Amino acid sequence: MSPEQNPQLSLKQRLVIFYKQRAPDKLGNVVMIIAKFAGRESELWEKLYDMYPDKIVEDHHIAIEDHLEGDALAEHKQKLEEAARAERAR
Repeated sequence: MSPEQNPQLSLKQRLVIFYKQRAPDKLGNVVMIIAKFAGRESELWEKLYDMYPDKIVEDHHIAIEDHLEGDALAEHKQKLEEAARAERAR
């Protein structure tokens, strides 16, 4: 699950994760970007992935887990395990 697909995180948290991994120099622009794309989140993610196609994140789950606690963290880890089992079953 990529950051933009995790409903447990706010848009700001997801953007911070994305920029930390792909363009750390843009972290200071997160609030402005949220305002600019208000109500157009899917367009925002489409543009971001178009802008940074060559910067694939090998393991973004660690960054996501830094923002989760308790039940949310356990649920996230369970989803990862289920996805891994489903992948192995293919």
